[in-house]
Amino acid sequence: MDLKKKDHHEESGPILDDSWWNSLLDTANQYQGLEGTSTNNHLENDEEVEIDWMLMEKYFREDEVFTVQVTGYNKGGLLVRGEKSKGFVPNSHLKEISKIQSAQARFQALKQYVGREMRVKVIECDQQMRKLILSERAAENAPGRRLDVFDDLSIGSIVEGEVTNITKFGIFLDLGGVEGLVHVSEISWGKVNHPSEIVQIGEMIKARVISVDKEKMRIALSIKQLMPNPWYEFNEHYLVGDVITVTIKKIVGYGVFAEIEDGIEGLVHISDIQSKDAGMSIDDMKIGEKIIVTIKAIDVEKRRLSMGFISKFE
Repeated sequence: MDLKKKDHHEESGPILDDSWWNSLLDTANQYQGLEGTSTNNHLENDEEVEIDWMLMEKYFREDEVFTVQVTGYNKGGLLVRGEKSKGFVPNSHLKEISKIQSAQARFQALKQYVGREMRVKVIECDQQMRKLILSERAAENAPGRRLDVFDDLSIGSIVEGEVTNITKFGIFLDLGGVEGLVHVSEISWGKVNHPSEIVQIGEMIKARVISVDKEKMRIALSIKQLMPNPWYEFNEHYLVGDVITVTIKKIVGYGVFAEIEDGIEGLVHISDIQSKDAGMSIDDMKIGEKIIVTIKAIDVEKRRLSMGFISKFE
């Protein structure tokens, strides 16, 4: 199979539509406005505040800093209000809370914030969804700093930032006034079970910019695109029909997924296994076991590999 090799930073990533961004913003959306299980989670005189959405949109667009009071908390962060605002500050956007690993200790620390004032910036403003997400971390930077960051960014440029939050969908990097988001599919060429296995909160890492939406103030990043695509190298060294030894990594009802080298996995279908030995079943396979296979098909663009079973490795 002969495919023209492209620069690894030209690889297509996930479709960066609103559903993609919403999945990465899941942590903030999940807890915004939720009432706590105890009445002690809120100030006794927490009066309703009518949000001035035009003003909040202005603060968002101009990257302004303003003051709010903490009125309550839940496991996701702090409920706050200002003279014309009522919003939510996620744990990852609280300077001290984001450093606390224990859920119990974090919850107790959040309790201490009730009644305090804090300076924040707007990082998400959606009147239709009645969603106002604020950040204490972003307010550490001067007003307008986020706009400067966007002016300096371009597709393909390399940036460095601190990991501020990790979810099952990906990781958040603080780029100095604005967060960039790395989808789980853009972390590594190999399989990632959970981003926390790759990075840690507070770690400084580099990434490549793959999308910039200045209108919505969103930046998509890729870590894996700083490294060569192993599928191209695999395609240069192996051909359909080659016999190789692989290691079983995952067993499913329709076959086994086996690893050839780091970042390269392929499927051996159960029908192919049973065609070689009618008495063999998935139950006879074990994770970590080596088997001998032949390469049946290689699809570099879709990063798929089909293999035929020959025998177990003795």
